[in-house]
Parts: sequence; C-alpha cells; structure tokens
Amino acid sequence: MGVFNYGGNVVKLESIRPLVKRLLGSQERPVIVQGDEGADFGSVLRVVDEAKLAGAQSGSLATEPISQS
Repeated sequence: MGVFNYGGNVVKLESIRPLVKRLLGSQERPVIVQGDEGADFGSVLRVVDEAKLAGAQSGSLATEPISQS
C-alpha cells in the first residue's frame, strides 16, 4: 500500500474518509487525487473509494507528465 499525503502531511488510509467529509462540509466540491508515476493503482482506487464514501460527488485524477529520458 502507498503513502498518502494531504497538505504535506502523511495521512493513513482510514483517515481519508473523515478528512474528505470534513473538507466537503455541506458543499459539493470536486475531489482531486494526485499520484506520482510510482503510485500503485490499487491504492489510488482505495483513495477514490474513500472519497466517494465520504460524500464526494465528483472527482478527478491529476497526473504529472512522464519524462522522456
């Protein structure tokens, strides 16, 4: 499983749902999940699932361009 960060702080997977729920409050906002090129796909899906369970109605995945070396 990967390392999850929010605002520069390490966050445990079980903390993501309450964090997203608190951040959403009563407003509908998109949730953006960003991963680096070493991100495990299963971990990304777990984060997206936790965000949905917290009430996120929309979201997206942010990526960095792959360097051409």
